[in-house]
Amino acid sequence: MTARRVLFVAHNFPRHDGDAAGAFLLDLARALGRAGTGVRVIAPHAPGLPTDHVVGGIEVTRVRYAADARETLAYTGTMAEQATRSVGGALALLGMLGAMGRAVRALLRADMIDLVHAHWWFPAALAVGRPVAAARLPFVVTAHGSDVRLARGGLARRLARHALAPADGVTTVSRWLGEALQPLAPVPVSITPMPADVHTFAADPTIPRDPHRVLFVGRLNAQKNPGVLVEALAHLPPTTTLELVADGADRERLAARAATLGLEARVLFRGALPRHEIPDRMRRAAVVAVPSRGEGFGLVAAEALLCGTPVVATDDAGLRDIVRQGETGLAVTGDDPHAWAAAIGALLKDADLAGRLARAGQATMTATVAPTAVASRMQAVYADAIARRRRRG
Repeated sequence: MTARRVLFVAHNFPRHDGDAAGAFLLDLARALGRAGTGVRVIAPHAPGLPTDHVVGGIEVTRVRYAADARETLAYTGTMAEQATRSVGGALALLGMLGAMGRAVRALLRADMIDLVHAHWWFPAALAVGRPVAAARLPFVVTAHGSDVRLARGGLARRLARHALAPADGVTTVSRWLGEALQPLAPVPVSITPMPADVHTFAADPTIPRDPHRVLFVGRLNAQKNPGVLVEALAHLPPTTTLELVADGADRERLAARAATLGLEARVLFRGALPRHEIPDRMRRAAVVAVPSRGEGFGLVAAEALLCGTPVVATDDAGLRDIVRQGETGLAVTGDDPHAWAAAIGALLKDADLAGRLARAGQATMTATVAPTAVASRMQAVYADAIARRRRRG
């Protein structure tokens, strides 16, 4: 038996159709709906948003948690920093935790929910775990990566254990995260990647590739690590270009380094582009490079393979679930520019190798992140959680 009425609680869910913030949660909610599991969402309010509306066919309640000027914690990726760096941020976080908890209690009293699914232990599971446990409803928590890294030590680790304690099911999106999360979880951790849009991110053989173009999509920061690609470019043929579809704090530093290396004309800064433009960029590139460190899953790598584009990625963390050396892509250990140049150059020079790896990667990722497959796996998690809750009484 699986749940028919599921409540998602998350601090990050698309604010409107086409919004990139938490887009994979909308994809999951819609896939579950097509599989017979209805989803509604509780998420934080933000200036300019309605409190109740529909996004992509999913009913969303945005809870008010502070004055307008203080409702800045969600949708920006800076919640932990804001909450720890100012009294106002800390008070806003406490307000968010309380508002989420009250909203969940109201729905539970109305008997409108069969199962609660918190995305990220911080703040969602921390906010609603106890009310859900008190109502004796099945409770599932999914950790997506940033929250696992947050729980590495000290007070945050104790809070994570506390937030996960009521859970009847715990999932995360890669084996690497699962290994880190298991010591904190009260039940076995299930590895359940989030879905990707396999229709939008799909191969199109009619679109010509630029045989010299290397593409990076992400943030220009230390964790995404695009600097190693600029260094590697100096060791690739002069016809090779690096396209950076990204923005971030390191842009000026990277531009200066490219100038020092004499690569200004070969490093193309495109800025952050709308999500709907990314598939076409991937299809036109010869290689997508993903040099991230500590990536929880590596959605960019998965989406590139869905587009039929070969990938070179860091042999690290969640990317290992996507790029298996010599099978679904090429993996590079560390930040040696020569090693990155060798891997990228191998794909640029050998069309047969690039095509074989891209085809294998595309088939693997379609089976892994297709929404129908993900919804089926998540429904199995829900069924296990329901059974475990019943055994607990």
